[in-house]
Amino acid sequence: MESTVSNLAVYVEQVVAEFYAGLPCTKAEADVDEVIVSVRGQTYKFSPALINNTIDWEPLSEDEVEEDATLDEISVTELASFITGDTRTEWEGLTTADLTSCYGVLMIIAAYNWIPSTHKTYVSLERARLIYKMAHGVRADLGKMMFRQILNLGVTQVNDARWLIFPRLIMALLQSQHAVPSYPSDKLQSPVPYKKDTRVGEIYEQRLAKGKAPSRGEPKRSSARTTRQSSPALSPAPRTATPSSRTAPRRVSVYELGSVAIPQGPLNRVDLQVALQDTTRALQALAEIVQDLQSAVAGGEEED
Repeated sequence: MESTVSNLAVYVEQVVAEFYAGLPCTKAEADVDEVIVSVRGQTYKFSPALINNTIDWEPLSEDEVEEDATLDEISVTELASFITGDTRTEWEGLTTADLTSCYGVLMIIAAYNWIPSTHKTYVSLERARLIYKMAHGVRADLGKMMFRQILNLGVTQVNDARWLIFPRLIMALLQSQHAVPSYPSDKLQSPVPYKKDTRVGEIYEQRLAKGKAPSRGEPKRSSARTTRQSSPALSPAPRTATPSSRTAPRRVSVYELGSVAIPQGPLNRVDLQVALQDTTRALQALAEIVQDLQSAVAGGEEED
C-alpha cells in the first residue's frame, strides 16, 4: 500500500471533474466490473483490475478473498477494543483521540488515501475494518474497494463539486491507457504533506498513564492466515544502532521530504512544472522542519 501514500503524482482538477461527470448514473453493484468513461473526447476503461495495476497491488488469491471476507464479520465490540488498545469496548463516540497513536494515525491516513472522508478524526467502521486487516496481515481488495467508492460518489455527488476522491489515482489510471489532452488553462495540483494531529491518541495516552490501559506490544493475531504482504506502516525496518541509541533509545519523529524526479532528455512544459512542484513541496517540508527545530531551540533557551 506504500504507493498509495508516498511519491504521489500531480493531477489536473478539470480532468478529474470531467471523469466523474462521465461516470454512469448507477451505483456500483456486485456484478459491475468495468465501465467506459469519456474524457476530453477520448474513451477510457475503468475497473478494479486497472486500479490494482495502477497502484501496483497484486490481485487477491482465492484464499485471500476468503480471509478478507471473514474479517469483515468482526464485531464492533472487538474492533473498538483492538484499535483503542483494550481501553474501550463501546463504539459510540469514538474519535482518533481514543485510539492508540499508531491506529489513530492510520485512521487519518485512511481518511486521506484509502476510504476518503472530509471528517478525518471520525472513526468509521469501514476504515476500522481495513486497519484491523492490515494489523493482522490480511490483504484487502483495494481495487474493488476504490472502484465502488468512486462509482457511488459519481451518483451521490453528481451535482456537488465539493470534493472528488482519488484524483491522483484517476489521473494516473487515465494516463496509463493513453495521453490525456492538455489545455492552456489546466492547473496541476500537488500533494499536500500530512502533518500528524497532536490530538491523535491523546485520550488513550491519558488512560495509559493512569494505569487503566495494559501495555500493548505486537497486535494479537487472528485465526486468519498471515499473508506474505503486511502493512509497512506496522513493520518498521530495523535501524542500525548509533552511540546514543545504544545507551538510551529515544523516540524520533520521521519527516518525509518526498522525491524530485526529473526526466532525462528534452523537457517540455509539463515536465518542468512537475519537477518544480516536487522541488517546492520538498523545500516546504524542509522549511517546516527547520521552523519546528528553531521553535524547540528557542523554548529550550527560555527554560534554561
